[in-house]
Amino acid sequence: MNFTKEKIDFYLMDTQIENMFINEYMPLADGNYVKVYVFARMYADQSDAMSNETIAKHLNLEVEDVLKAWNYWERQGVIKKHIKSESNQFDYVVEFISLKQLFSAGNNKPSSPTDQQKKKKYSAKDVEVAMRNNDVKQMFNEIQSISGRPFEGNEMFEILEWLDAYKMKPDLVAQAYSYCINKKNKNSFKYIASIVRSWHDSQIQTLEDLEQHVEKTDIQNSKYKRILKALGLNFRYPTEEERRIMDTWFDEWNFDLDAILEACKKTSGISNPNINYINSVLKNWKEKGPNAPADPSSRTSSKTKTKIKNTKMIFNEYEIIRNNNEKLHESRRYKIYEEIPRIKAIDEEISKSSVAISKVVLMQTGDPKEKVKQLRKQINSLSQEKAFLLTENNYSADFLNMIYECETCKDTGLLANGEKCPCFLAKLKEDKSNE
Repeated sequence: MNFTKEKIDFYLMDTQIENMFINEYMPLADGNYVKVYVFARMYADQSDAMSNETIAKHLNLEVEDVLKAWNYWERQGVIKKHIKSESNQFDYVVEFISLKQLFSAGNNKPSSPTDQQKKKKYSAKDVEVAMRNNDVKQMFNEIQSISGRPFEGNEMFEILEWLDAYKMKPDLVAQAYSYCINKKNKNSFKYIASIVRSWHDSQIQTLEDLEQHVEKTDIQNSKYKRILKALGLNFRYPTEEERRIMDTWFDEWNFDLDAILEACKKTSGISNPNINYINSVLKNWKEKGPNAPADPSSRTSSKTKTKIKNTKMIFNEYEIIRNNNEKLHESRRYKIYEEIPRIKAIDEEISKSSVAISKVVLMQTGDPKEKVKQLRKQINSLSQEKAFLLTENNYSADFLNMIYECETCKDTGLLANGEKCPCFLAKLKEDKSNE
């Protein structure tokens, strides 16, 4: 006797997601990463192959987001990537790990994002201590100014977690808020947190790292776009495999864009121009075939390298400026504290009031808006007294303000919307004129 059962339509079936994943891993993961995980998990038991491009299309994401998702989940230990070919790191099979089985085999719960968070729980006291650091205090003030809203729930605790766990500098966290709110029109803390995590995944820890990342990404994307346009494919984005091949031309074979565009001209006589055809042409040139242009592999993109080099040098210059101004600011502060002790007491009272505002926002007890209003009024009154004392002793009212050569970008080279400050462009232009 044989047994069989009626076949059920795929879309009427169920996909099981372990509660351990939902409880421990999902809360702190980027929403797009969760979408990729759940969608691919649905197809895990099917025989149909599915590329990252297909996943991106179904979920209305960029392919880069899908790749970042797999990298993230692999680091969390919930999937394994099995590389099929050593020559292509993007060609892999994703294996979903059974968290129940992993738990049973090791007799211990697998490490998860929340495990890391439980090691350090931040409190209002931690915020108060952190606010004693001028950089952290300035960061929180800038964030409130940029967002135009009070901090949400555990938002301040989360920010301290980024500074500690991600080793991010306070000015980069403030820049993340500026980028999301001013450039992406997103003021949600969850969205901002996802951006911070993606920057961390890309090993971005300083403003200089961010600028280099943006610079490199912009240069790469412009090259991809120009090559596809030369092939008549300017109405779509390159696939993951096409990007890998083009990166090989630039990074391993050392062709510059002009040499590659010259190779694209070879497609004028074929009906279906594509990246693989250009790859064969360039490979032939690399091997110095009969139709190779004069030493094409030596035509490196010197302009691009010079631009990146100049950018790095300029950001190093900004860092030196900031360090020197911070030292000058500190020396002024100590001088005034010795000459006018009351000003030191005023600064301490202002600092306590600022911390009190943070506590009111966090605790949400009584009428927080009225309490914040009263505390800010008190800070304004103290600030006026401080300005009066300075002018009475023949100092300018802003003598103790932080010193900047450029008030627009605060000597970072970047505007609030993430674009380069005019002072940065002027420095870049000056460097080019001296070449």
